[in-house]
Amino acid sequence: MTAVLFRVNETPMELEYTGELSQLQAAVGGFVECIQFRINDQYFDAWVNEEGLLRGLEENAFVSDLIGYAFQNKGFMVVGDVLITGQAVDGETRALSQEELETLRSFWNTHALAMHLADVIRDMVKDVPPPPPMHTLN
Repeated sequence: MTAVLFRVNETPMELEYTGELSQLQAAVGGFVECIQFRINDQYFDAWVNEEGLLRGLEENAFVSDLIGYAFQNKGFMVVGDVLITGQAVDGETRALSQEELETLRSFWNTHALAMHLADVIRDMVKDVPPPPPMHTLN
């Protein structure tokens, strides 16, 4: 079944998920936990490392933004590598449809553009001196 692996700070890659627990654990680097989320009328399972926060894994900014958008929670944080699959009506994991893959690609492209623009702006302002301090009125 088609799934997408989102490694921290890397371009996502589609892969064939066999449905085996061992493959999930290998993808996220340990025990797994499922975060179920919805975007519009599409249901997804995000498989994350259950001990990621305890192990100090790096934030996965894209998945944090994606799930934060779904939950309308800008502070949502996901760490480590994440495997995203589809979710059937009965809650079972299933392959991603072409439409769901397009939704993920669209979010990825928007996220990548935003990160690039943030880098450009940071570079533009890095040599700008800070404003003078404010004077207090006596």
